[in-house]
This record gives sequence, structure tokens and C-alpha cells, in this order.
Amino acid sequence: MSSSSRTPTRRRAQNRLIPVALLGALTIAGCGGASALQPARAADLGGPVQERPDTAEASSGRRPAPVIHLPPHWSAHRQRALVIALHASGGTPAGFEGKSGWDTVADEHDFVLAYLGSGSPAWKDPSNVAYVSAEIKRIKARYNIDPRRVYVTGFSAGAYITYFVGCRLSATVAAIAPVSGAMASQRCRPTQPVSELTIIGTHDIIPLTGNARFPAPASVTARWRGLDHCSSAAPKVSRAGPVTKRIWTSCAGGAAVGFYVINGGTHTYPGASGLAPSSADAQYNASEDVWAFFAAHRSRG
Repeated sequence: MSSSSRTPTRRRAQNRLIPVALLGALTIAGCGGASALQPARAADLGGPVQERPDTAEASSGRRPAPVIHLPPHWSAHRQRALVIALHASGGTPAGFEGKSGWDTVADEHDFVLAYLGSGSPAWKDPSNVAYVSAEIKRIKARYNIDPRRVYVTGFSAGAYITYFVGCRLSATVAAIAPVSGAMASQRCRPTQPVSELTIIGTHDIIPLTGNARFPAPASVTARWRGLDHCSSAAPKVSRAGPVTKRIWTSCAGGAAVGFYVINGGTHTYPGASGLAPSSADAQYNASEDVWAFFAAHRSRG
């Protein structure tokens, strides 16, 4: 990629451009591929970072640039986990960042967070998996990510493509967590176990019983238990506020499959800012719970 088409990186915490010398060290080496550049120093890159497309790309109507959030004590000298977060239809990376509460979880648990963006219609084309794969490679190289701790979650349309990621990027991703999403009928043959967590509300637009358009979430969970070769043992059941949690842990390669149902939950991101305090969705922090599930699992590498 020529210097004229490189993607500038801006440090949002201080609302100013990163010094030119550092910018050169962060520039993507190839279009859509992994970066071969050395990670930046923590002193230069601590805090949230937003990557913006150049003028030509922005005017072409392509997907919005990723938002990369680094925890306060990020350093290139130690590997960290990576969580990829995918927004809903009509959303943006910045919008999902603002409502989901994921930044707070990343800061508390010290992992790198990447909000990726889709064009329109959001995430409906399975070819988006190639984009997610390319971004994972690039972010892994740039921010010194632990290759065994890469996770993907998404809400609504973002959840839809998250299922594809689990099926097609099993050699890269340790676990997925679709929230309020449906799994398409697709060929799904992971090359190694991928832990999977489904979160759904009893009043979601995706009915728990399923319909002609959406499979029942419980049947999707059963499918993943089969894909991960889980035993027939009963799940561990627990309750937290409005949520009933079922987790099957006796699966191949240390994987697990979870099915969390929010009693009274609707088609909104659980724990999002601005929800009525009395709502079931406001009483449940999905981002914190998804991270707890992710943190318990690593890929074989």
C-alpha cells in the first residue's frame, strides 16, 4: 500500500494526532493483511485508539473504520487477549462502543478490544468473515495479541455473523458469544472445538420456540454441543437476577457451550446505557458475563 493510502491512527484520549514518527511505526503494511510492523511503545499508545479511513476510502461508501480500545496499562511487551465486538444493523463501531459497556470491562480485565464495522446491510453477507479474519491478523500483529485468546461477540446482525466466524475461523478463535442473534442454516464444520455462548431474552424478536425464519435458540445450542462433542451430562444451572444460565463443560478440547436466557429480556443489548432501570435488560451486564465466559477458554493454538 502506498503512503498516500495509509490509514492514520488518532489517540482519542487527548484528541490530537499521534506524533509522525510513531504514526509511521503503526501504518498498515498491506491491504487487508497482517501488519509486519513492530508494536508501539506503551507510553505512546496507552488508552483508547481510533483508526480512521483515508479520504478516498471514506468517500467510497465502504465499511466504517475499526475502533481499537487499549487498556490503560497496555504494553507491547506482554501479550493480551483480544475481543472482537460486532454491532447491530444500523449501528457503527463507535455507537456500539458507546452503549455496550465493553470499554469498562476491557479496562478492568486488561484485554484489547476491537469494534469492527460493516457496510449495509449489516453483516448479512458471509464474506464479512474474510474481513473479520483479516482484521484479527492485523490487530494481532500490531498489538501483540495472545493467539490462543482471540474471541468474537456480536449483537443482533453482529451475532448472526459471529456464528459464521465460529464455524469458519475455528483455528483462530477460541470462543464466540452471539447476543440476540440467529444462526443461519449453514455447513458448519469447525476444525477444532470453539466454545459458544448464546444469550437471548424471553421477549426477543427471535422466539425461544423458533419459527419459520429463526431456529429455536435452544436448538442452536444443541447444535453447538454436537459440534464441540459435548457429553450427554446435564448442564450446570445457575441464576443471577433475571438470567438463567446453563453451561455444558464436558466438551472436547476443554470447550464449553452456554445458553443464557434473560427472563423479560427484549431485542436490546443487555446492560446498554440508557435503559429503564426496571427493565430486565438493564439488570444484566452482558459484556461482563461474556468476558467471564471467554476468559475461561483458550484455543489449542
